[in-house]
Amino acid sequence: MDTAVVINQKAGTALGDERTVRDHFTAVGWPVVVYFTRPQHLRETLLQLVDKGMKTIIVGGGDGSLSSAAATLAHKGVVLGVLPMGTFNFFANDINMPADLTQAVRTLREAKPQWIDLGQLNDRIFLNKASIGLHPFAIETRRAYQKKWGLSKRIAISLALMSSVWHSPNLRLTLDSEHLKRNLQTPFLVVGNNEFETGLDKMLNRDRFDAGCLGLYYAHKISRFTLLRIGLQAFFRWKLKHITELETLTTQQVEIHLKKKRLRVAVDGEVLEFQTPLRFQILPKALQVLLPPTATA
Repeated sequence: MDTAVVINQKAGTALGDERTVRDHFTAVGWPVVVYFTRPQHLRETLLQLVDKGMKTIIVGGGDGSLSSAAATLAHKGVVLGVLPMGTFNFFANDINMPADLTQAVRTLREAKPQWIDLGQLNDRIFLNKASIGLHPFAIETRRAYQKKWGLSKRIAISLALMSSVWHSPNLRLTLDSEHLKRNLQTPFLVVGNNEFETGLDKMLNRDRFDAGCLGLYYAHKISRFTLLRIGLQAFFRWKLKHITELETLTTQQVEIHLKKKRLRVAVDGEVLEFQTPLRFQILPKALQVLLPPTATA
């Protein structure tokens, strides 16, 4: 048996026990071993499975769990599978992985391993994106609202965005890449692992995962209403009209220079503190992932 399923215990409690999950895989003729683990033990569990010789590891959780798994399994010769169990499941949505467990297992059975890129910020690997300014500010505000009032994540995010837009940070920074050096004043900057679509049909989705580039997104002068709309689209994937104020840049590496010595950054939904300058780079084809037939690397 060379396939393991690792479930974030916090995200996967609604699935039942190990036997229930294993039965879903048995139903499609796929023998697996199943582990439920706490988020803080996820990396340790994955490394133990790598040492045991597991060739495929399927991780059930949200974007934070998948990001941690991608960072842990990069360059390890292991194929990562995805069971979406988070609130938004950005990466799972990008690769067209269904949220229903039965359908997800069937889709994984038909999926093929393909190489994808990963992003890196200083020494931290990320799967989707890293952002500064509005996004980490809104996440911390959302968590404060949830703790204070016990709101659901979606409601708390909506309220946090409105509050964050009104008190939006004003970043003064310098972009330094192989293409240009530019001074900016902006409320946000997003660095994506490959390019995100920003048009009507595929708002903030990715069509490619192996293009070998970072996608940068920022705005100069922008109204609070437009800033709120961008934030809502980013969080909820609403397909509204094209954002004309949004400026984009593709590059393989970039440094972000600020006057602050340390800065809080949202990395795949987790707010962390980094020393500046922020050094981003793309890691081409760093991980094999089971991609459904409808997804393209």
